[in-house]
Amino acid sequence: ITGFTLTGNTVLAQGELLNILQPLEGMPQNILTINNAIEQIQELYSIKGYILSRVTAVQDDPDGVVNLKVDEGIIQDVVVNGNNKTKDFIVKRNITLEPGTIYNENTTRNDILRLMGTQAYGDVTRDIQMDPETGQYVVTVNLEEQRTGKVSLGVGVDSSSGFFGSVGFEENNFRGLGQKLGLNFMAGTGILMSDQSILRRPNYQAEVTFLE
Repeated sequence: ITGFTLTGNTVLAQGELLNILQPLEGMPQNILTINNAIEQIQELYSIKGYILSRVTAVQDDPDGVVNLKVDEGIIQDVVVNGNNKTKDFIVKRNITLEPGTIYNENTTRNDILRLMGTQAYGDVTRDIQMDPETGQYVVTVNLEEQRTGKVSLGVGVDSSSGFFGSVGFEENNFRGLGQKLGLNFMAGTGILMSDQSILRRPNYQAEVTFLE
């Protein structure tokens, strides 16, 4: 082996990959040692999150140069399934994967955590399929929407409100836009005196919270 060439690599530097291959220069060609080097290259890609990257072709020249072609795993499309309530643009603003870029599992993991953080979904998974016609990958993000509204009721007694009742409503995906809306209302009969009688001074409290 007199040298190596690499084509198709864009996210990892040429020198980083050649560091794996150069120890083989000056040695007789051996399919086992070359395959071992290829596995190391693919493992390096995988460690950095590029789990779809593969060495797809190996060709040797008469002068002893070995040519390797890398397919790093290009995203053809990103599809979202299961967003029955949430608007498409709300989901996609939390997904940073883009068609035409190299797939990275770390990016997908961060996207899933971001989607779960909206509290609109019980589960988020991803599925990857290669299009045999293009050799590129379709990434499907599967959403399992959950109930985002919650109603709370309460009754009690304290010295400032006397006997009181409260009702609250919370919605974590208001209008399917990922907005958070909270409504709380409390009504009390009046101030509870030390002799257990009540000063008839009704107490009403209301609170509205809204987060974009």
